[in-house]
Formats: sequence, structure tokens, C-alpha cells
Amino acid sequence: MTHNNPLNLKHDHIIKVEQDEVRVTYTRYSAGCTVFGIAFMALVSLGVVLFIPGSGFSRTLLAYLIGGVGTLFFGIALLRIVMTMMQGKTLMKVKDGKLINRNQSVELGKIKALEYGWHNRKPSGRVFTSVVVDTTENETLFFTYYNIVSDNAIEEFLDTFVVPYITSEGQTKWRISKESKAESR
Repeated sequence: MTHNNPLNLKHDHIIKVEQDEVRVTYTRYSAGCTVFGIAFMALVSLGVVLFIPGSGFSRTLLAYLIGGVGTLFFGIALLRIVMTMMQGKTLMKVKDGKLINRNQSVELGKIKALEYGWHNRKPSGRVFTSVVVDTTENETLFFTYYNIVSDNAIEEFLDTFVVPYITSEGQTKWRISKESKAESR
């Protein structure tokens, strides 16, 4: 164990442990790569709209349709990520026995199921990665991390700082989920 990383975290550059809280933050590099990729796709889509139309009705219609949808999709995704980054580097944290992000929080003891990554539980789950939390009060909460933090870092954060404090039902489901992910690798 080292002085700077007493818990021996593999992702200590992303998981920041302080006296009263544990934060998941992003690095400039990972955020920059994500922003660059999405901005590039938005520009390509815009280029389709601007430069392909002109020779025939069907080609023009197809260019406007594909380019317009792509520009809208990637433009909105870019806007969401940039707005998130403007609010600070912390994406979620554990503090005072709660899992917290900018918009919501849940007591760890009320979590009955937990998953992370892409999901089909809401439309944005196919675009942005999230920690999906099911509570004992039959609520579903989404802690989105916008593809700017690796799933391995999120798994380490959840394993170390969240799962030990959730319901026994949630711990069992987490263990089964991890086993099935390990088998599929």
C-alpha cells in the first residue's frame, strides 16, 4: 500500500477518497476524447447536409434526412456532455451514507439492485452509460457518467464504496451479475 493510495485502488486518478466523501471524477483526457469524437460525428453529419445535396431529389432528401438526424443527435449529445463538464469534475459521490449526483441521491441501505454501463431502461441509456439503481421504494434512479469514465473504474467504485452498504438482496444480485459478466468475457 502506498501513502497516496492506502486502499490500493486501481483507478485512484478517477476515484477520489477524502475524509468525508468518495467522488468519481473524470480526467481531461477521457473527457477530451469523448467530446472530440462526438463533435467530429456532429461535423460529419452537418457536412452531409451542406455538401452532398444538389444532384437529384432523392439524393438531396436522403442527405437532409441522414445529415439532419445525425447533426441533431450528435449535437444534443455534445451539448449534454459539455454542460455536464461545466458543472464540475465530480460525476457522482458517496457521502453521509448516500449515493449522490447533481440531481438526485439515494440512501445506500435502500438500494436493492445496481447495474452499470449501457442499458435499455430509458432511451438515453443506449447513448450514455449510467449506474442504474433500483430502490426498496420501487424507484429507479439513473446516475449517468456520460462515457467519460471507464466501466472498470465505476465497477471498482461500486464494489468498494457502495455494494458493501446496500441491501443483502442487492448484494446477491450484484454478485450474480458480476459472475455472469465474467463468464461472458
